[in-house]
Amino acid sequence: MSDQNNSPERPEQGPEGTRQSPTVEGPMTAIVEFEVPADDMSMDEWLTLWGPRGDDARDFEPETCAYEAMVSVEDPTRVLAYERYTTGDAGLAFHMQRPSHAEIARALGDSGVNMKRTFISKFVDLPGYGWWSRPERQSFFANEGALVIFLGMNFAGDAERDAFIEISGGHADYCREAEPETLVYSGGLSVADQAYGVDVEADLVFVMACTDLAAMEQHRDDPRHLALGEPMAKAGCMPDIAFTKTYRTTAKGYLWK
Repeated sequence: MSDQNNSPERPEQGPEGTRQSPTVEGPMTAIVEFEVPADDMSMDEWLTLWGPRGDDARDFEPETCAYEAMVSVEDPTRVLAYERYTTGDAGLAFHMQRPSHAEIARALGDSGVNMKRTFISKFVDLPGYGWWSRPERQSFFANEGALVIFLGMNFAGDAERDAFIEISGGHADYCREAEPETLVYSGGLSVADQAYGVDVEADLVFVMACTDLAAMEQHRDDPRHLALGEPMAKAGCMPDIAFTKTYRTTAKGYLWK
C-alpha cells in the first residue's frame, strides 16, 4: 500500500510514536489504484519499473500470498496493486519495511511521474467462502491477460449480507467444479484503516478472476448463475452495487503462489 506521492505511506503514530496495534490478524486483501499520467510515463514503463518489487515479494515475503499489478480495462492510465497477506496487518507491515519498497518509491520519485491514488480498499477473508487460488491448475500464477473484477456491495443489514454470503457461497461450490477457467471466486468484509486512509465504501467486496473474457462470459451466462436472482430476492438480500472495477493482469507480480 502506498500513498499518492510515490512513497510508502507512513501509518499514523500512537501517543508514544509507535504504530497503532494491527486491526487484522487473519488473511486479508488490500487493493490500491493509481493514475499514471500518460504525459509523464507510459504504462509499460511504469510496469517495467515496478516489476522488481513484485519479484521481491514473490521471493522474500512468504506471507504475501498475492501481489500483482493490474491495468484497468476501463481506463488504461490506471493501475491497481492487488495485495493479499496471510497474516493481515503484520504481513502488510513486513511488506512495507522491505528495502525494495523504499527502492521503488525512490525510483518513482526520480522518474518525475506525478502519480495520484484514485482508489483504496481493504477487506478480510470470509472463511470457507469460495477460493483465492487454484494450485491444482498451477502452483504459481503470474500469467498476463487474466481478467479480474471487483464488486463492492452494500446491504440493508447484517442479516441480508449474511444471507447473500450463504447463497453465493453455495454457488461458489458449484463454480469450482464446473468452471476450471474461473481462477478466483471469493471476497471479504470491508474494514476501515485510518492509518492508510481507508474508508469503508462497501460492506462486502467480491473478487472474481477468469483466464479470459470467454471464461467470464461463460460464468455470467450459466443457467445456475442466472437462477441466483430468485433465492436472493426471496431472502431480500439483493445487494446495492457501490463500485465495479475490472482489470487485466500484467505478469508483473503474481495472482497466487
